Amino acid sequence: MSNQYLSFDVTKQSTPQQLITGRQGDSQLKFVTMLFWDGDKNVPYDLTGKKVAFEALKPDNTHIVDYEGITVLDAPAGLVRYSFNEQVFSVAGTMQQAFFKITHTDSDNNVIADSTLEVAINIVENRVEFGINSKDYLSEYDDLIAQVKKKFDDYAATVQDSIDKATALHADIIRYLDLIKEKQVLLFNDTGEVINNHHSGEALLTDSSGKTIPLYVKGHAKTTDGLDDFVNNNFETNLEEKAVIGGLTDPKNISKLEQLKSKMDHADFNLVFITDVHYGQWDSSPNRLNNFTLKHLNNALYMNDVVDVIVYGGDNIDGWTRNRAAMLNEQHEFGRKALFGRNNGADKFILKGNHDDASGNIYQYKNGDFKYLDWLNGNLGYSASVPKVITEAELKEAYQTPKKLFGEMRQSDSLFFYKDYPNKKIRLVGLNSNDTPTVLDSNGYPKYIGLVNVGFQQEQLNWLANIALKNIPEDYVTLIVSHVPPTSLSSDLHNQNLVNQIINDFKTGKKNSVTSAEEDWQVNVNYDFSAQGERDVIAYVSGHLHEEFLVTTPGFNSISVTSSINSGADSAAASNAPDTDGWSIISVDKENRHVNIFGFGRGTDRITDY
Repeated sequence: MSNQYLSFDVTKQSTPQQLITGRQGDSQLKFVTMLFWDGDKNVPYDLTGKKVAFEALKPDNTHIVDYEGITVLDAPAGLVRYSFNEQVFSVAGTMQQAFFKITHTDSDNNVIADSTLEVAINIVENRVEFGINSKDYLSEYDDLIAQVKKKFDDYAATVQDSIDKATALHADIIRYLDLIKEKQVLLFNDTGEVINNHHSGEALLTDSSGKTIPLYVKGHAKTTDGLDDFVNNNFETNLEEKAVIGGLTDPKNISKLEQLKSKMDHADFNLVFITDVHYGQWDSSPNRLNNFTLKHLNNALYMNDVVDVIVYGGDNIDGWTRNRAAMLNEQHEFGRKALFGRNNGADKFILKGNHDDASGNIYQYKNGDFKYLDWLNGNLGYSASVPKVITEAELKEAYQTPKKLFGEMRQSDSLFFYKDYPNKKIRLVGLNSNDTPTVLDSNGYPKYIGLVNVGFQQEQLNWLANIALKNIPEDYVTLIVSHVPPTSLSSDLHNQNLVNQIINDFKTGKKNSVTSAEEDWQVNVNYDFSAQGERDVIAYVSGHLHEEFLVTTPGFNSISVTSSINSGADSAAASNAPDTDGWSIISVDKENRHVNIFGFGRGTDRITDY
């Protein structure tokens, strides 16, 4: 066991620190004890309510962001111990950069960060031991994977206990479908009206227990909360595939959803933003219909008749299911449920997130984690070849973008769009923050893995500046939605600063240009908003981080919505119950330039102005 004592002045006035020396393969038995000091006040730096992380760039350009190794020994006294993760000493040489970072959230939900001066670290070569592999270590990411696996294990145990009930429900569903096919229950004429003894537009099904279920059909505003997508604007639908995906809205949530409806002013522009559902099957469980995250869509879809739009904010699937075919099927299941789970009512748009191309397998493969891949894929030998992603063309098909189902404007069949709402004087702009170049590296792997590389390319930025934000009437305001927040800053986030610049120039009616010379992400876009003049931006609404915040640091409101999967910064107790769901309604009072944010489940109520 090895320990060194360090002292840091957070005002950056520290004297140079002593050199830390380790050998390849060293791990938690080596640690440092540190005292943080406030040099301006000449008192210990109080760490109460703050998080400390060790961040480093190793000699081989891999990264360390470690919260797990930190132990706060005495917060008011600024005393901390850090146990080095084995990845810190995985490659010989001099650490390119290393420091400790301190963060906390203030009363306005702004994240405040501070850091120490550089820590000098030298790693001595280990010529004896083999298999010391260097890779990125992000403690919060690994913790998320562990949490997700535990939640699924808990869920699988619950499903096993309820298998008899699930089998009985499945039998009832099959019986309904057989009755429909045989026309023993419903008869349709050429106009799609129902011919029976009940009032126009309604038919009845009776289950094995004698319970009667109403169905509402084409031409009527209502749809059943049971056979989802029974009416998808016409009767030419595959009932077996589409009718019951995701099950029913949980009765325990109905009163909560009705309370949410009562908060809204229907004269305002109301948008449901549900994000980071992370739908997926992480083992061979056949009980896909009861996957709890897909069921969360029923909560959002319950608002279908009282909101203008429902936006699914990305990370729609988790991307860790055992094989690519199953994950592609999950995307189609998600798309059918999200777009057709209720008829009429609100517009519905699906955004792409960093998990949706299922590139996590490639991320593991490139980092040499074959053991993990074999576990993930059921020992199917995926380590023998590079796993394949879900392509943009396949996502467009799953999300129905070529059909422009709700009259939106797209660049051809793009995953980004805009739509005007003349009765509310609002333009909604949806961005694809995972607009990743399809470039291969020298080994034939994707050079930019969507899981960890997010950003915008030339075509989308030109569309944003010269189409989506142009020709907007003077009395309109603009609302922007995306998966990744505009406040995210990292080396794997490409051209977000250019998006922010375009939006701020749009607000002020400015003529300008944005450029980037970054390889494979080159941008050169000219635009001129001077003739159009100043325009209001309500907010930039996003997910991705699995936590709520509301800041104005990019020059406009950045509203982050918590995750539907209930995993991450805003997690409640682990549970597969639907009431652990979390999402928000963005309600825009244009007359008073006011925004109410109404939270469901773990989502909280917030307010802001623009």
